[in-house]
Amino acid sequence: MRTLSGAGIVYGMETLTEIIAGAKAWLGLEPWQWEAIIRMFAAAAVGAAVGLEREVHGRAAGLRTQILVCLGCCIVMLASLHFPRLYEHLGADSVVRLDPARLAYGVVAGIGFLGAGVIMKQGLRPHGLTTAASLWCTGAVGLAVGLGMYAVAGVGAAIMLFTLLALRAVDRLLPSHHYMKLTVSHHQGGNKEAEVLGAIEDGGGVVLGTAIEYSEGEGVTTVYTVRTATRKAGGARRRVWHKVRESCPDAIQVKVE
Repeated sequence: MRTLSGAGIVYGMETLTEIIAGAKAWLGLEPWQWEAIIRMFAAAAVGAAVGLEREVHGRAAGLRTQILVCLGCCIVMLASLHFPRLYEHLGADSVVRLDPARLAYGVVAGIGFLGAGVIMKQGLRPHGLTTAASLWCTGAVGLAVGLGMYAVAGVGAAIMLFTLLALRAVDRLLPSHHYMKLTVSHHQGGNKEAEVLGAIEDGGGVVLGTAIEYSEGEGVTTVYTVRTATRKAGGARRRVWHKVRESCPDAIQVKVE
């Protein structure tokens, strides 16, 4: 078996250091720009860790949304930290007083109104959260460009595009929890709750709650809140609907939302 000596390891580390130094010199970036790029990747990694957990549990703000929100916050703060570099030539007796926090205030308040406009609720799940997060993150990149932080803005935009385009396939492959509302209406005295619960279980669903509504002359309506674990919400809804319809052929109505 071939082993590496101590001298070989040291030589390899020196070669790697020279390669990194050469890459830095070729790109022409300042040390603070390298630090900013590292922080953006770190923010994306943190957002991905949180988003992956949310995605598996079927929450609306999942993988891509969390990455974009975390990345956007990082870019805003990097832009705020850049203010002293722009005005370091001013002396202590200058009338200019810097408040970098105002930058973050403006982004959070302004982009928030735009994001609220694209969020819609359909059934039990809101839609448009990723779009809202992308708007907000794009605003942060714009601030960085306005401050002359071209490297930060470019890398941030690249991470955003990777999140929105490449990670879409990851979203489709991950099994996650989906929630639905199942409504079953039947005639008075024809309650088959045991059959319905068994059909939901056969369809891969778990009942989280029930609500019963009585209507004189029109029978009884039971609303079930159901959770399923699958990659496709539409397939889970159809599967549960077919199982319940087969178990209760005499039901007045079987509806899934």
